[in-house]
This record gives sequence, C-alpha cells and structure tokens, in this order.
Amino acid sequence: MKEKNVEVLEEETKKKEKYEEVKFQEVEIKREIKEIRTDSYFDGKVLELIGWKLLAYLISCVTASIASPWGKCMVYKYQFSHTIYNGKRLKFEGNGGDLFVNRFKWIFLTLITFGIYGWWVPAKKANWVISKLHFEDEELKEGESFFEDKGIKLFWLNVLCKFLNVVSVGLLIPFTFCMKMKYINKNAVINRKKLVFTGTGISLLGKYILWGLLTCVTFGIYGWWVQVNFLKWQASNIHIKKVGEDEEIAKKEKESRGKTFLILIPVLLGIVLVLGIIVFIFTRIFSGFSLSSITKYPLSETLNGWKYCEKGYAYSRMTSNPRGFCYKFDYNMTEEECEQANGYYRHQTYEKSYCEITKDPIKEPRKGYNNGLKEYAEKAAIVEGKVPVTESTSTCPSGWYYFEYYGKCAKDLEHVSYQECEAKGGMPAGYDSCTIFE
Repeated sequence: MKEKNVEVLEEETKKKEKYEEVKFQEVEIKREIKEIRTDSYFDGKVLELIGWKLLAYLISCVTASIASPWGKCMVYKYQFSHTIYNGKRLKFEGNGGDLFVNRFKWIFLTLITFGIYGWWVPAKKANWVISKLHFEDEELKEGESFFEDKGIKLFWLNVLCKFLNVVSVGLLIPFTFCMKMKYINKNAVINRKKLVFTGTGISLLGKYILWGLLTCVTFGIYGWWVQVNFLKWQASNIHIKKVGEDEEIAKKEKESRGKTFLILIPVLLGIVLVLGIIVFIFTRIFSGFSLSSITKYPLSETLNGWKYCEKGYAYSRMTSNPRGFCYKFDYNMTEEECEQANGYYRHQTYEKSYCEITKDPIKEPRKGYNNGLKEYAEKAAIVEGKVPVTESTSTCPSGWYYFEYYGKCAKDLEHVSYQECEAKGGMPAGYDSCTIFE
C-alpha cells in the first residue's frame, strides 16, 4: 500500500511540474448597445450641403444650364440620403440623363400646347422624383413609389401660394409652405407606404422670423444654415402613416385650422401696417404720389407722374414734345373755372365732363433728351421714318436754321414754359426750350 501511495505522489508531482495553474482576474464585460432611432430627422451638414449646391451651380453655369439636371440629381442624392422617416433612411436612384430627357419632353409639350401642358408639369416632376425614392433597407420596385395626384392641382396650389406670399409681403410663407407640404406628402407613396406631414404654419412662424432676423444681422451668411434648418424641421414633421391614423390626422388638422385662423388675424393686421408704411414712404420719395391717380390715368403715366410731376398729376410725353407735360383731370370744375385755370374743358356725352389742366414737369424726364430740336427730330425720324433736321444758312435769316420736315425756318428759344411756347405758336423742344417758326 505504501508503495502505491508513493507512486501516486510521484505522478502528481510530475503533473505539477508539467502544468502550471493560471489564475485569471475576473473582468466584467459590458456590451455596447447601439441606440436605434425610430423618429424622423435630417442629419446633413451645412458645409456639405453648401459644397454640393455650389458644385451643381458650377456645372449648370459651365454648361449653360444644359447639365443642370445632373447637378440637381447630385443635390437630391445628398438630401435624401440624409433624410430619415421613422428610423428608415431614404435613398434616391434618379440620374441626370433620365431627368434631362423628361425635362426636354415637358418643355417641348408646354411650348407646342402654348403653355397649357405646363399645368401638369409640377405633378409630373413630383412623380418622377418620388418614383426614384425607396427606403435603404428595402428594394426599389417599379410601381411601389409614386405621386398619387397626376392632375393640375399642384400647379394651381403653387400659383395660390405665390400669390399669397406676394400679397402678404412674405409674411404668409410659413403657412403656404405647410399647406403645400401637406398636399405633397398626402399624395406621396414610398415603397407602398404613405406619408403624413404634421407641421403647422404657427410652429414654423416663430422659427421663420428668427431665421430671417439672424440672416439680416449676419448679412446673409446665416442663410446657408436656414436651408439646413428648414430641412431638419421639415423631416421632423413627416412620418410614415400608421394603420387607422386617418381619424387622428383629421382631428389634428381641425385643431390646427382653428389656431391658424386666430394667428392669421394679427398677421393680416401686420400686412395692412406694412402696406401703410410702404405707401407712406412712397409719399415721401415721390412728390407726385396719389392713390386717386391710379384709378384715373394709365399706370405707366401714373408711375412717371410720381417722378416728374406735382402731387395728383400724371405724366405724358407726346411725340411732338420730348419733354412732355404733366396733367390732371378735375371733375368738379365748371367750364368757367377751367378757363380761369388755363385748362381745357372736355365735354363728355356719356360720362361726366371734366377739366384737363396741364403743367411743365418739375424734373427733367429724360437725361440727355433736351439738347434742342435737332436731336429730337433725329429721334423722331427713327421712330416715324421721317426726314431729320438739316441746317441751311442760305435760305434762313441769321440765327435760324431750316427745318426740312416742316419746310420752314426754325429757331430755338431757351427758358420758355410750355404755355408760353404754345402762345407763340411754337413747339416745345426740350427743358425750358421752344422752337418757333418764321
């Protein structure tokens, strides 16, 4: 027994010499869990967007806009590749060649239909862009991405939005932008999934004012950040439509319309205030400004009246009078009062008679157009195809020249008003000048 125990001990000793026990320090291993976002957002950068847009602009300039579709597609690819809806990143598969062909077709059909086909072009373009979109984790299959409305509603919606923006001097841009985005996303289908836009004009209005102020303060530099901020705000308000969401959407839209109506009242008051300020500025810049003159005289003569005439007068330039004259209509004057004011009383058969009063312009209408009758006659000859003035010292007295068109000797008098020139039987020839005939 002792011998066996000795042998066992010897074997264990050999094992210990052959193998060495190693002690491991227990370390807690933490797995990094990646956060998966399920919201909607835009993760593009300002400098990247500037770079792609500048590149697209250079391509368009160098090729005289021929290659602009390729530049447009580059910008589309960047924007959509950084746009995520409910955690699903978009991918754009369009190319410049396809867009070039389609754009050529749209322009050609618009031209041959005298602009009528242009009503369908906005919907066609929207359908082309959306049909090239798919989610990154899904394949792009034909017929799964499209724009539902193929009619002319989008065209007239664009017209309405531009009209409201102009009338409101830009104050309604947040509301018209949201109105347009709701319509586009309502009709957009990507990989057989419909989209919903939940943004409101009220929520965008505050940002719009802030961005505008920052852009003005930074002399336009912040405008580049505004583009990215718009894309971020836009993406955050778009999501994939859920089953049974129609009632919830209708309820939110009803609440939004009520709030929009409440906010539009001060906005409209602000528009009226801005227009009032513009009118006030015009009355100070243009001495001849008069709201009533807009309804009485042709628009071009009214505009010129603001620059060259006294308040309430319009400006007209007759063919025989390079300097022209200022005039106004007075419907309250009697014929006797009109004569006393050196006016011309016009008897109307079916309308109210009025007195037409004329005056010389308070400013020179056209610089360089008052150098005497000869210059005027040369310009008139070009317009009317008539013979210009030719000088002749042999047939006219000293200081006079021969006016071939009239076949008479003529002489220019300086510092003569329009009325004095007519009294002398002459013809106004320029600023404070008159041409008389022998």
